[in-house]
Amino acid sequence: MPGANSSSLVFTNAQVADAASYDVLVTNINGSLTSTVAVLAVTPLPPRVVTNCSGADLYSAMVRGGTVTIACDGTIGLTAPIAYDTVLDASGHSVTLSGEGRWRVFYVATNQEPYPHQPDRR
Repeated sequence: MPGANSSSLVFTNAQVADAASYDVLVTNINGSLTSTVAVLAVTPLPPRVVTNCSGADLYSAMVRGGTVTIACDGTIGLTAPIAYDTVLDASGHSVTLSGEGRWRVFYVATNQEPYPHQPDRR
């Protein structure tokens, strides 16, 4: 970090790309000194998969945000809003989210089929 002058190096939201060996070169009028190497290892979080179509299982998987894979078919009842930083991936499954406006669609992948039209049964 050329020009850095802080007594600590902080990684906010460390990513796998940040994993490396780090050392510091400290210089002043008396000379310079290089620290011992510190190794930063970043372990990705395991994937979160919902296999039981229940609100409790979905909310548990959404705690950290990010992508949650839904691997079940059915209706998931929601009792609280879905976090804004969560992506739900139900590829290959038929899932209905219900819960009185507790979710909004921000993005729908282009490979998704539209909800099938139901014939008028008057």
